Amino acid sequence: MTPNLSGVAETLLIPVRARAYESGRPDALLQDPWAIHLLEQLALAPSSKDELSAATLIGTVLRTLSFDQKITAFMDAYPEGVVVNLGCGLDARYHRLCPASVRWFDLDVAESMTLRKQFFEEKPNYKMLTGSMFDDAWRQQVPKNTPILIFFEGVSMYFPEAQLRPWLLSLFHEFTQADVVFDVLSKALANNTQRHPDVKKYQAPFKWGLNAAVELRQWAPEMIVVADESYMGKPPLHRWPLSIRLLKWLPAVQRMCRVIHLRYEP
Repeated sequence: MTPNLSGVAETLLIPVRARAYESGRPDALLQDPWAIHLLEQLALAPSSKDELSAATLIGTVLRTLSFDQKITAFMDAYPEGVVVNLGCGLDARYHRLCPASVRWFDLDVAESMTLRKQFFEEKPNYKMLTGSMFDDAWRQQVPKNTPILIFFEGVSMYFPEAQLRPWLLSLFHEFTQADVVFDVLSKALANNTQRHPDVKKYQAPFKWGLNAAVELRQWAPEMIVVADESYMGKPPLHRWPLSIRLLKWLPAVQRMCRVIHLRYEP
């Protein structure tokens, strides 16, 4: 089948390619057989997008593992809790992490979800929702007065602060027991989409960056930063390009790609 994707939606293929490639390595840091199957089934015309840079490959894998760790910790702490994956794309995380009793919701826009539903099926504790994360409709289908983890991976950088700021605050106001996990780029990287070796191939410019999670307290002082973790230059070091290996200690490099974990305490 040939996917009908464009703009930001098309970037969902980047992490699928990265996880499929990683799964085939003898020293793989994770296994994602669903990613391999997806690429085998998708009739993707050969293009320059097929090959990912070394930094994107290892960076995507380390980012995936960071999210996995935080989500697994939440599910261990709250086995009857709720997990929501916004902008899920073709992420098989529910299937990889196999939550026994957690209620899990995957959400994405119609063009992505139409493709997703050709490969994945709902289960009693797993639902797929169609819509934008900025719409209110999905919120009406998700339990509220319960521990909930909401995450969005590879998403925030494609939307401006003017859109993200009120939306994130409204999320905490509605889901009062929420943990929110997402990744960000530094402002310097977000201002230079054309310097990203892989995203520059897509019609999906970066629109937002953040140099430190504490800056989010300017949005609301009640926002608590649980974690602000860089994965730039993290082991295995030999998998990174030489430039990052040499410069990984610089604050500007550490700021480039990070995973943030927030709570809200009014």
